[in-house]
Amino acid sequence: MLISSLSIILIISTFKFISSSPAIKDRNRFITNDWAFNGLIPYTIDLSSVTGDNLRYINEAIQQINDKTAVVLYWRTTELTYLEIVNKDGRCYAPEIGVTPNKANIVQIDVENCAIQPEQRTAMALKAILSALGLGPTQNREDRDKYVAINFDKMDQSSIDKYKIADVNEYDDCLSYDYLSVMHDNRFKDYDPKQAESGCNTATNPDLCPVTITAKDPEYQKKIGFATELSKKDIQCINGLYSRCRVAFYSEDNFEGTKYGPFGNTDSAQTEFWKRYQESDLEALGLYGKEINSMEIEVEPYTNCSVAFGMDFNSIATIGDNSKNSQSKSFRFTRSELTNLGFTDDKINLLQVNEISPCEYNLNGRIKLRGNGNYKTNSFKTIGDGTTFEKIDWIEIRLINK
Repeated sequence: MLISSLSIILIISTFKFISSSPAIKDRNRFITNDWAFNGLIPYTIDLSSVTGDNLRYINEAIQQINDKTAVVLYWRTTELTYLEIVNKDGRCYAPEIGVTPNKANIVQIDVENCAIQPEQRTAMALKAILSALGLGPTQNREDRDKYVAINFDKMDQSSIDKYKIADVNEYDDCLSYDYLSVMHDNRFKDYDPKQAESGCNTATNPDLCPVTITAKDPEYQKKIGFATELSKKDIQCINGLYSRCRVAFYSEDNFEGTKYGPFGNTDSAQTEFWKRYQESDLEALGLYGKEINSMEIEVEPYTNCSVAFGMDFNSIATIGDNSKNSQSKSFRFTRSELTNLGFTDDKINLLQVNEISPCEYNLNGRIKLRGNGNYKTNSFKTIGDGTTFEKIDWIEIRLINK
């Protein structure tokens, strides 16, 4: 079947394995593979070094990502670009933030050494994997000084460089500051043991330990770095980063000031290729009621994006048409351009992001699948006539250049 210069490949898998080798395409600093357009990410685990409880916590982290986000981590077969999870040096981190193409991207995880408290060990595995997917340390954000104080005088001097504010080329800040993110370090991280009082133990006697990170909102002082699961903003950051349509808003004209985004068109259910953000969603994600003066829509190849926002879903709609291009493209709207489109308010209470793809496929003549992407098992229960397929884990539709 041909659509313009494209064809559709439909893969129906009864196992969570996809055997095709993805082509590499330069998307941005963090996601550089065709599989990333669809949120399908291959991985392996070095079972000679990752064993016992460490393996269990890693599997729990992978399951949480698969259950709660639009990303699907699946076992690698022959893919050239993938995550390789190993236990090395007793650490929990990814040496590189984001994925580098045509190589094994190492993720080092030893949760029992990284987290004293068992309830935090899944979160430590999540932190390392999300770093490999493109999220950076929360306390290194460009705006971190508004939210936390880094007490360098309380730190082990060998660790100070780890807390420098991230360069824009390392990773982008996602949404607003999130004290509850699994990517946030705790208040004792990298403290100088020489300054600790006798009996210091971050699990049992934390008040005797030097504080290296102080939350400027006291409510979160004892919460930072102790997340046990993905926060709402963690989920939205991953979903936005791996959407084919990504929308960002700016507090100032000409794409300056505070950036709010990315807001994508995907969610964990993958039942539709649009995402509607209600007032409660935008409030939790830090956009509700914020003053907006410019907007950017990033659109993947062979895709149209429609964005509706304002005080109601019908107030304004814009289109980013990239359906005939083989490279991603950005569409930018200044304050005056937004006004010309009909956005007369300066605040957003509602938002909807739609992907309009040239692809569709009718499965058994009953269930209509649209767009570039994958449909998880539970999504079959809510698509079309409600038919379920017990032996199918997902269906994937891909666009291939001809």
